Amino acid sequence: MKTKLLTLITALLVSVSAFAAKNVNILIVTGGHEYEKEDFFTMFDNLPGITYTHIEQPMAQNYYNAGMAAKYDVIVFYDMWETISDKAAQGLLDIVKNGKSILLFHHSICGYNSWPEFINLAGGKYLKKPFTDPATGKAAPMGQFKHDVMVTVEAVKGNGIVKLDGPFTYKEERYYDMYVSPDVKPILMIQDVGSDKKEIVEWENKYGKGTVISLLLGHDKPVYENPNIRSILEQTIKYLAKKSK
Repeated sequence: MKTKLLTLITALLVSVSAFAAKNVNILIVTGGHEYEKEDFFTMFDNLPGITYTHIEQPMAQNYYNAGMAAKYDVIVFYDMWETISDKAAQGLLDIVKNGKSILLFHHSICGYNSWPEFINLAGGKYLKKPFTDPATGKAAPMGQFKHDVMVTVEAVKGNGIVKLDGPFTYKEERYYDMYVSPDVKPILMIQDVGSDKKEIVEWENKYGKGTVISLLLGHDKPVYENPNIRSILEQTIKYLAKKSK
């Protein structure tokens, strides 16, 4: 009887350990932009298999090195910060080049306008400063935004990262005139209701050995609560975790 009990306890411990091992551990970086904190973190609390640590700017930049970043599978940026030290900038570039995965979520694509390499790291940018498109040699347009736009989002066929049951429509803050590198891999497309123009709203970019995904969706509480957005976020993070080193 004692042997059977020990076997059962051992099996339960192994099962618990296996379950815990499946969790993806992420670092969430915020700062520089207001957001509905409680609802935002409730969204992450409800993403299965994902645990997180939250750090705000500028303290977050202390984590931009191999030692501090090592225990995180993915760094998720939901900040819109402008200043970064040379040491922190090089540290972030180095950990991504060496294989760390990062997610640039919604307004984080609008930050670091005085850091030239950020656009190459992200594979795109909401521009607030002049930028010459290397593919065309022409000046790229400055970014524009609009709140509460009814949009339809759909997955790019065969993207291998995010699967949806089909296109879905909801209300989102829209970024227009985005610069997106022709070398990125499209994941999701967005289309304003009543328009026939489709644009990339999520893409994958390679930077050294690292994987960077930019996801422009994710503005406010109704979006945080949308099951499609939660599914996109979960699938994206878990994909990045598999790619991370």
